[in-house]
Amino acid sequence: MAPATARDIAEALVVTEAAVKQHLLRLYQKFRIPEGQNRRTRLANEVVALGLVRPMPVGGRTRRAS
Repeated sequence: MAPATARDIAEALVVTEAAVKQHLLRLYQKFRIPEGQNRRTRLANEVVALGLVRPMPVGGRTRRAS
């Protein structure tokens, strides 16, 4: 499965594509992710490795607090 595009993310969050790209640039800087191929994947792997987020379960279903 291909990752969501900046446009897809912008539409889901109801923000501009430019805003998504700006936030990604700041995250790349914060986590020191150098330019190159698979930059978003490397960012995702880094935040998971640091325990800042957890990957979604297979099937995309999550439990929500009641």
